[in-house]
Amino acid sequence: MTAPGRVHIVGAGVAGLAAAVTLAAGGYRVSLYEASQHAGGRCRSFFDPELGCRIDNGNHLLLAANTAA
Repeated sequence: MTAPGRVHIVGAGVAGLAAAVTLAAGGYRVSLYEASQHAGGRCRSFFDPELGCRIDNGNHLLLAANTAA
């Protein structure tokens, strides 16, 4: 029996990160590629200097499909 191979995932958004974790847990070697300087895609936090605090952005993307939320 051969070992699982390498999987290349383009995009470190929520779906890409979830796929990477699932595949790695299944024994695959995972290479994850992201164009921006941070993972999370549109779901991320950033510092707003005018408000002086961190803002969570993108939560609506996760909650929009959740009818219980």
